[in-house]
Amino acid sequence: MEILIKDLLQDLCSDIREVSTRVKNTPLTIFRHQTCFPNVFFSTRRHDVLQITLRNKEVYALDITGAQYGWPVPATMSWDTFMDERVEIIKENRKFGETAQELRVEEAATNDRDARRHYQVMDEMKQCFNILFKKWQSWQGNNFSLLKDMLRLPEGEFKRKQASLFEFMNERMTALSLEFCKATAAATAKAIKKKTQASSNVSPTT
Repeated sequence: MEILIKDLLQDLCSDIREVSTRVKNTPLTIFRHQTCFPNVFFSTRRHDVLQITLRNKEVYALDITGAQYGWPVPATMSWDTFMDERVEIIKENRKFGETAQELRVEEAATNDRDARRHYQVMDEMKQCFNILFKKWQSWQGNNFSLLKDMLRLPEGEFKRKQASLFEFMNERMTALSLEFCKATAAATAKAIKKKTQASSNVSPTT
């Protein structure tokens, strides 16, 4: 995501910052599960957004994950409006890319199997997106190689391409998700069967 955002916006912006906030006026509440206390959940209002400063000095908030709090649209708004309507306090303001760098360092250092699998899945999702984007390009007969090239299209053509890309990705990702669920269920059933057979083959102690 870091590379995609940078690639799309670097020609338009003079600065991009990662801003961690505590939000307010949220239509939805997020509850997180405490691993060490299975029956304990706590609400969180932490939310990370991008602060985009254009070359003309206008400042905007890019909130691409606002839907989790009940804000599906707009994903972009003036920074002042975003602060007035959605932010209680700013907790941290960082240089763009610092979070991604920390995650890369954490990924290289961790020995936790579940954590490493998480990073592996994220990498596989990125590769999957790139493959699907190339397939969409081929299907559409597009003559551009990067997503940012879509921004240079006339507005009407851009909206048609955008709708086509979203529909294509939704269909393919839904199909892949179903295949993944089926494969996971089959692997789980196989593992349970194997464990059951192993247990039945154990001789009782005398």
